[in-house]
Amino acid sequence: MNDKVKNIHAGHRKRLRTQFLSTDYTNMPEHQILELMLTFVQPLKDVNPLAHNLLNEFGNLANVLDASLEDLKAVKGIGDVTANYINFCSRLPEIYRISKARKNTKINNPGEIVSFLSTTVDFASVEKFYYICLNGKGEVLCFKTMGSGSVSRLFVNNRELIQQILKYPTHSVVICHTHPHGMPKPSTEDRKFTRELNDLLSSLSVRLLDHVILSPDGYFSFFQAKLLGQETLLKEFRDLQMNLYDGGSDYFYAEKKD
Repeated sequence: MNDKVKNIHAGHRKRLRTQFLSTDYTNMPEHQILELMLTFVQPLKDVNPLAHNLLNEFGNLANVLDASLEDLKAVKGIGDVTANYINFCSRLPEIYRISKARKNTKINNPGEIVSFLSTTVDFASVEKFYYICLNGKGEVLCFKTMGSGSVSRLFVNNRELIQQILKYPTHSVVICHTHPHGMPKPSTEDRKFTRELNDLLSSLSVRLLDHVILSPDGYFSFFQAKLLGQETLLKEFRDLQMNLYDGGSDYFYAEKKD
């Protein structure tokens, strides 16, 4: 009887894999995609009811992937291993983007900073902080995320950030954080944090090229807004052989058009 049950599950799982690979997976029902995910972490169990339980609890697949470990483990049938696996799967798209961004990437002018970030930053449900370390040729040494945030606030330790930056032969740095639910305008805390970090980096002969705030509605650039100081505005990109484009105050805040 046990062998018969295993064969039924094996056949069903094979059909799920075939369907995912041979059809437009974006049109697959969410419970089937979630069920396919769970088969890799619970290989000897019928995970169809568990997939439905998760969707009933959180509403949709995106909410399942965004759920905390504690909330996931509160669902019947979800233990530590399965909760960590779901959390791991939720992070893969960002890991992929960051890994792809590291490969042979070079930032040649100020406008490319925003272009680079717009294609790599993840708009999660909470604010996130990123930093890019560049060498003297403008090549990306690292692109990483750090800190923890809520829907409208973000907490980043300056000292810890400096320690991470100095792990590389860093010539210059770009920092970025997201406003997933608001306009990309800097708060008083954002301005203070940027000034303090700029001073710290300058004392270490590392240049802060820009602080970019990204939201689904557009972006704000401290560099293009001339908030990093006149010396920065005139010299920041010279050693990187960049052509400085001063777009003025009408350019630094670019709101998306319909």
